Amino acid sequence: EGSAAGVPFHPASWSAGRPDPEFTQILRLLEEVAELESSVTKVESNSQGEIRWIVQDQYAEGAGGAPEDFWPLLRRVARVLARFPDRSIRWEGHADSSELGGDTPKLWQVSIDRAVWLDEFMKKEWKALGAVRRRKAEIAAMGSSRPLSAENGRWARARNRRVELIVLPLQR
Repeated sequence: EGSAAGVPFHPASWSAGRPDPEFTQILRLLEEVAELESSVTKVESNSQGEIRWIVQDQYAEGAGGAPEDFWPLLRRVARVLARFPDRSIRWEGHADSSELGGDTPKLWQVSIDRAVWLDEFMKKEWKALGAVRRRKAEIAAMGSSRPLSAENGRWARARNRRVELIVLPLQR
């Protein structure tokens, strides 16, 4: 780790062998938002240049949309993303293997419902902000294929009912 011009160096802040000046800025801004609700959100980055903003513990079993009391935090994320209209993003919806009776097709459906709901929510927010995204968001349903917790307790299962925002590396 090092720094240049006062900006901390992050190994993933390079994309396709070139500096990605937005990476550190987006990471910092999403970390600031996550700190507001650190019990249910977290931010991770990886060496492939992806930033993941994870929202867990917010979805009732079988529910596709986030509860209304969580919308102010989502609006903050919308404002961050509005500053980077050329950045590719992906919404991933996830399900807990025990919700909906463990019915696999229903788990895939609720996970896509979560991702689509978030995409529609963000589009409304960006429109209200007057922001224009030049890249469409990708939407992915993960069903229960990538649990955060393999435990079977109530809180562990709630962690698996989530959405993830993935800010993708710059495409050159």
